[in-house]
Amino acid sequence: MLEKLVRKNVLELHPYSSARDEFMSVAEIYLDANENPNNWEYNRYPDPYQQKLKAAIGEWRKIETKNIFIGNGSDEIIDLIIRAFCEPGIDSIVTLNPSYGMYKVSADINNINFRYFPLDENFNFSPIQLLDFIKPNDKIIFICSPNNPSGNIFDKVNIVTICKKFNGLVIVDEAYIDFAEEAGMLSEIGELDNLIVVQTLSKAMGAAGIRLGMAFMNDYIVKILNKIKHSLQREYCDPKNRIRAR
Repeated sequence: MLEKLVRKNVLELHPYSSARDEFMSVAEIYLDANENPNNWEYNRYPDPYQQKLKAAIGEWRKIETKNIFIGNGSDEIIDLIIRAFCEPGIDSIVTLNPSYGMYKVSADINNINFRYFPLDENFNFSPIQLLDFIKPNDKIIFICSPNNPSGNIFDKVNIVTICKKFNGLVIVDEAYIDFAEEAGMLSEIGELDNLIVVQTLSKAMGAAGIRLGMAFMNDYIVKILNKIKHSLQREYCDPKNRIRAR
């Protein structure tokens, strides 16, 4: 199912790959990246897969590293998901209302139609009514839980129902999960292929300046997002004149 959701051009994308991607050990001399050869804290390009960081996060959140994706804040993760799965001018996104405003901003940047499903007077929703609201071109549902700005966490059973019935991706934004008494959705990652849980160090951890977002998902989706991120952010060599761009 997941492969059918990915945009065709993303599936066919051949991401840039450097020698550092292909050589995972430690060398005495590096000649591949035009880096300063004098070792100090910042002279080397970092590990593009953030393996040490993912290992620490995996131990903390009790999840396998293959299911972890790291972003420059959770906003980058939201944008990359939309780029990977939504066809501009064709597909659409649904979120609850009121909720976090960045979902619509990212949708607008990527020319994706955006639709709001209104919460009831208790800032809650019926999964049956939400599923009835869904249209064929809806590719993603964003659920912020605990919700921003209402602060309530949504029933886990209702979110699982949405995941099982919806033929798209369900993104559960858990930026405030560490303030909640109830458990979040991480335990469902292995059971629900279309579920993505997004978290951040910016809120409960008080580390907004780090700009570190974490997303937990099926490892196939991790690979798809890595294809895009590496193509956008890693340095590349022009094959015509061998000039390295940045």
